[in-house]
Amino acid sequence: PTSSAKTTVEFFPEGGSLVEGLENAMAIKAMNPYGLPEMIRGVITDARGNVQHRIQTGVNGLAKFMYTPGNDTSYLRIDIPGNHEMVTVLPMPQKEGTIIRLTDTHADAADLYIACTEKHKKTQYIVALSESRIVWNSKLSYCGDTMITVPLVPTSTGIMQVSLFDSSGILLAERLLKSETLHEALTIKTDHLVYRNRQRVNVLIDYPGNSKVNNLAMAVSLDRLANHCCAPDFYQVINSNPCDTIMPSSLNSGSPTDIELLTTHYKIVNWYDVLAVESERQPYISHNGISGRVVDKKENTAQLAKVRVTHFPNYRFYETQSDEAGYFNISFGADIVDFKYLNIEAYDATGKTSLNAEIDQDYARKVAQALFEDTKHMQKQKVLDLMTYGEPDLVYELRYGPGKFRKTAKESRKKYDPNLYANYTDVIDIIQDIKPCIIHDNKIFFSENRQYTDSVKPREAIIVINGSLKGNQADMLRSLISSDITNINISQSLLDIHKYTPLNFGGVIEITTIQGMYRYRQPQFQIGTNILNTGREFYLPDYSIESSASSDNRKTLYWNPKITMNKGNVVLISFYTSDIKGVFHGHLTGTDTDGNPVERHFRFRVE
Repeated sequence: PTSSAKTTVEFFPEGGSLVEGLENAMAIKAMNPYGLPEMIRGVITDARGNVQHRIQTGVNGLAKFMYTPGNDTSYLRIDIPGNHEMVTVLPMPQKEGTIIRLTDTHADAADLYIACTEKHKKTQYIVALSESRIVWNSKLSYCGDTMITVPLVPTSTGIMQVSLFDSSGILLAERLLKSETLHEALTIKTDHLVYRNRQRVNVLIDYPGNSKVNNLAMAVSLDRLANHCCAPDFYQVINSNPCDTIMPSSLNSGSPTDIELLTTHYKIVNWYDVLAVESERQPYISHNGISGRVVDKKENTAQLAKVRVTHFPNYRFYETQSDEAGYFNISFGADIVDFKYLNIEAYDATGKTSLNAEIDQDYARKVAQALFEDTKHMQKQKVLDLMTYGEPDLVYELRYGPGKFRKTAKESRKKYDPNLYANYTDVIDIIQDIKPCIIHDNKIFFSENRQYTDSVKPREAIIVINGSLKGNQADMLRSLISSDITNINISQSLLDIHKYTPLNFGGVIEITTIQGMYRYRQPQFQIGTNILNTGREFYLPDYSIESSASSDNRKTLYWNPKITMNKGNVVLISFYTSDIKGVFHGHLTGTDTDGNPVERHFRFRVE
């Protein structure tokens, strides 16, 4: 995907609103059309074009600046990326109101600055919540502006919500604050930050808490396999309070940063619903039923009529009765219903006279909009899956669309008995018998790629031996003994080529030798009576006492679902890296005997 599409910029005034003439912090979040952070650079100008601020977001797409709104419109003009011109209007300020701003934080408290446009003395109330309960509150009486110190109560989530109300109970401003977590965190140290292939990794784990920790689970795998939306961080799901717009990777350190709290829509308590104030949120729409009206042949409403809905795929019947105004509603509960296969019948109270049932089409439209409109084409999910798994199918789905990357010719996948190669003196002769090819400039070209013009040149094949890319030079095949080869796979599909390189070559020659049959990797499937063996241990090679010339393709280096720790005891865990290079992510999680969550993340690189 390219970045030619329009960037989306959201503005988050600190406290929730802008007030004319009052200086307040303004945070912005820049996202691309796929919901991923976008690095932008631009300026804030007034209506006359005068520059007020210069803005530059980081890799997380976030930025923060101090802003004093006037009585005119201001604009954000994006200079970078420069592939499209973009001007965004900043939100208009209120004529009157109250702001709340975080000025300083201490170990156990936070200093808040509160200011309002009214100059006479007024009474307000401030409430701090965490884990859906009030942890602190105070009454304020001030004129113009004031400073207040809010204690940061340690909680399990590490997040507090501070809300400011007037004397009538109307919400004026709101702010999320970071607080200390209630439990003591694990400490994890690795002996190095950068390792080589097949090098020993030593991990020291220490837990300073007073309670015993049982059944900790630990996994170490490639970073792209460790972070996924289906496996959220512990702090996102604790107490059923997910931070909806905070990226999971930002929570690896245990809590989000202040600017991430400032740019999230998440609230611990929605006061508009609690205080029965008119809310801007959309009303709840039930997705498990239909509604409508029953009329007779003269279009008159039928009171207390019988309505029966039949779902043909599973022959389920649902019955209800219309009200005095002729309206009805049927709930399907937890049943899975396909709305395309419904038959609706209506009768009078005696069940003899047939009536007409009209379905509320506006209801169906709202349901369809809520379910499908936001997921149209699923481009955002494709990009997230691509980042998580690196699946080559998704690359071509995004680049060319469906159907453009399918294999056109039948692949040549033949397995050979090593005895069949005894008469061959050269590996190239074996490849020639499987698929016709030529050797030119020490490179292998397949016959159909031989004809070319100045604009279209042939592409050679790459060579992969025992899962490792060896290049495109044919000389490397001279060192192979024909009788050692157990399998040769030749494919011209770009899907197979891009397993090893992002470049478009003419084909891939995958060769497996006797030494490569027993390389370190997890089997793709199991057969036999031991397929459900729950006592099977996770395989860990020990390169201090064994060695192998074959490839080690393990992407998950360590996994242990049961690690027991006590206070004061340091646990040493050792394992070896594989031949896979990249950033590896370690995740240790569990609970202590008091029920407190215990979790820690760590990373290292293999080069």
